[in-house]
Amino acid sequence: MFSELEKIFDSKILEVLRAIYTVDKFQIRQLSDKINVPLATTYRIVTKLIEADIVAEKREENFVTYFVNHNSEVLKFLGPVLTQDPLTKFVNEVKKIEQVIQIIEVSNSSTSGNVVIIGKGVDQSQINSIADIIEKETGFKILSGVFTTTQYQQMVSLGLQTGTRKILYNKI
Repeated sequence: MFSELEKIFDSKILEVLRAIYTVDKFQIRQLSDKINVPLATTYRIVTKLIEADIVAEKREENFVTYFVNHNSEVLKFLGPVLTQDPLTKFVNEVKKIEQVIQIIEVSNSSTSGNVVIIGKGVDQSQINSIADIIEKETGFKILSGVFTTTQYQQMVSLGLQTGTRKILYNKI
């Protein structure tokens, strides 16, 4: 659902909303660093969220803390959309790796998912690190294999990759 919203809404606004959804308070700089959105953009978005009564601001001398209004009707409405399923979170992180061309789901259950990552020069340990973080956060285990386009086509031709496949990301 989150990826569908990104097609019609600014993805940076959605990133900010998703990041603040599970916290009570935050500072702009830490939020900006956490979601990798420029500081000025983060500030502009938070200002809009203040106007929408989703966030409140408290100033103490030169220090500003922002508080999330979890009673906001807008935030309650968006809540189910902002909580991302683990596999979508994995795809959103892995697709940031420049060498990744395609991510294909080969199986999925309520506790685990198996994916094929296609690209040239993709570091499997980087993929594993992302999967490990998601497993620690959610308990959802993601197993992956990294292949070049040619290797994957050969696997399919040899019948080594059968069954239902779902393309989760396609750079092409």
